[in-house]
Amino acid sequence: RSLTLNLRPTGLDLFTSSGTEYALVTLEAGDGLQLLNVTEARAPSSVSALHAGKSHWRMLRGAASVAVVTASENCTLAVVGSYTANGLQVLDLTVPSKPFELVHLAHRPDRPTLKGIVDVGVRHVEGSYYLYALSSSDHTVQVFHLNTSIACEHARALNALHAAGDDDESEDDD
Repeated sequence: RSLTLNLRPTGLDLFTSSGTEYALVTLEAGDGLQLLNVTEARAPSSVSALHAGKSHWRMLRGAASVAVVTASENCTLAVVGSYTANGLQVLDLTVPSKPFELVHLAHRPDRPTLKGIVDVGVRHVEGSYYLYALSSSDHTVQVFHLNTSIACEHARALNALHAAGDDDESEDDD
């Protein structure tokens, strides 16, 4: 069985969280991401979608590629490369149904170019993660050290804040 994505998918990466298998799909025309539960291969289902319409997702405009990193049992990160928004966005996927931005890197003339990112990849080498970003605008590959320890620590703190906010909201509903 297939699941139709009408927004021109451009990239895909797979990961597992708490025994559930997911596909994270970039949607260039949809300016965002679609998260699918693919545990049941014959019946993939949509879990969530993120779109560049909200300001904190602006780097998803023209999302072209994604690479997922399971840095530890309790920390899953996604790196999204954007052709149109000219940059990268690192997302926390530790709670797959509630992803959020940890950081974004935008193209600036005084830094290595992130213009027209069409593909990203992450490689684990001798205890460190490296992020590779392919720019079609200037025909370069940029390499960055991805400090997963800091990213995961930041994600844990933000997840705790989000959880506290959810508790506060549920108390108000009673």
